Amino acid sequence: MAEVTLEAIYRRLGQQQILENVTFTVPDGQLWVLVGASGCGKSTILRTVAGLDTPTSGEVRLGGVVVNQVPPQQRDVAMVFQNYALYPHMSVAQNLGFGLQVRGLSGMVIRQRVGAVAQMLGITDLLERKPRQLSGGQQQRVALGRAMARQPQVFLLDEPLSNLDPQLRDDTRSELKQLHQHLGTTMIYVTHDQGEAMTLGEQLVVLHRGRVQQIGTPIAVYQRPASVHVAKTIGTPPMNLLPAIYTGEGFVVQDQTLPWYGPRLTPGQGVEVGIRPEHCRPGSWEEPLRAQVLLTEVLGRETWIRGQVGSVPILWPGDSQNLSRPGEYVPLHLDPRRLFVFDSSTGICIHPA
Repeated sequence: MAEVTLEAIYRRLGQQQILENVTFTVPDGQLWVLVGASGCGKSTILRTVAGLDTPTSGEVRLGGVVVNQVPPQQRDVAMVFQNYALYPHMSVAQNLGFGLQVRGLSGMVIRQRVGAVAQMLGITDLLERKPRQLSGGQQQRVALGRAMARQPQVFLLDEPLSNLDPQLRDDTRSELKQLHQHLGTTMIYVTHDQGEAMTLGEQLVVLHRGRVQQIGTPIAVYQRPASVHVAKTIGTPPMNLLPAIYTGEGFVVQDQTLPWYGPRLTPGQGVEVGIRPEHCRPGSWEEPLRAQVLLTEVLGRETWIRGQVGSVPILWPGDSQNLSRPGEYVPLHLDPRRLFVFDSSTGICIHPA
């Protein structure tokens, strides 16, 4: 096991800045998740740790040792890819033991490790099969097992569950978390699925356009997003964001005025007022904000109403026993204690500070 540190990592490809000043440390034995939209630099960070990509500047340290010039095969890290990358002509047992064979371990040691990993992952009965004879979930287990058999210092997982169907993805996610608790190995997991990020990560690193937006526990990032981008990325459903102008007394949202009792801002300042959908509810007609219902989504235990304030979309919980009708106007109460205010020009959260 090893601590993983990225210090002021920049990666430029021609005129394109892929990574910009990426700095964080994953403590020994923890599972951190890199989350963000496609193209934000998540996989590049993983490849940089593995040695498959070279930073333009900055340091990569494993266990306190700078490894920028260390080739991938000598970094003692194992990477699990999105497409599993199994050798189609090899059996499961041969796939599991291939990395050990390349390292020159004896046949007895290879058989012992392959057997132990197969038992841990519940794939002992699959050892003689070829990858084409396996389901997606089974192939994913084999890919994990091949990495585990090497007993690396660090696991790097690049969206390993994205090819699975939703139910299998949920089940495998739980198994992966239990596996980390059993192994205690440092893991860095990449995903664009914020549900995976929230349930798996001890810490989240939220990325946008090659920059780290926020680092923190899942609940801390959810409760105190540092920017508009984080507010959009973390949370299902995502935060409602209402473009507004501060007047000195409140926020003008699409010709409607929302009172503001928080710290004074600059009159005329453009902001985005944010609130989680669960903190909105229908209120009395004295409420200052009115929304028009567009549609109702009944999702079993949850019902959500999609509407709009003027032309700005907004979402709030509904009552499956008393459904609002499309076109109807509803007065909305936004819990003033739950409001966020983001600067329109920078996207940075200015309240709560």
